[in-house]
Amino acid sequence: MGSEPREIIDRLLQALNLKTQAQLAVNLEIRPQSIVSAIHRGEIPEGWLYRVAYLTGRNVDWLRTGKGPTWHAEVAAETSPTRYGTGRVPDAAVRRLVAVWEELDAEEQTALERCAEILRVGDRDVREHLIGQLKLMEEAVQLRRRKRARLRRRSP
Repeated sequence: MGSEPREIIDRLLQALNLKTQAQLAVNLEIRPQSIVSAIHRGEIPEGWLYRVAYLTGRNVDWLRTGKGPTWHAEVAAETSPTRYGTGRVPDAAVRRLVAVWEELDAEEQTALERCAEILRVGDRDVREHLIGQLKLMEEAVQLRRRKRARLRRRSP
């Protein structure tokens, strides 16, 4: 895998800002014994690395080896084109998020931060519930927009 299992576990803990293997097990949604077993086998499952990378934005290769860019964004930025020679260009999703963020008031930004934190560290059931609720809200907003558009077309 490129690194000692204990070193990999230490990087996973560091990435998630955790102190214990028990806390890591909770975040990985596994039994604590699974971590101990993986260390004794000398093999850390790739799925753990990808899950932590997904949750934290860390680079999977850094989690695996301790070498290279620490953050996934650094890897993406290394291959992104530059604009006017000023540096890196964030991908389209990041640009959209920044544009939306700048239009929000302080209360809305706080709510969005809370949602992001829940998605980052919440257990699977909580994340799925939040995502489901967001989809319902999106559908309600779309229905309201269509209704307003119909009303506008009808009025002279």
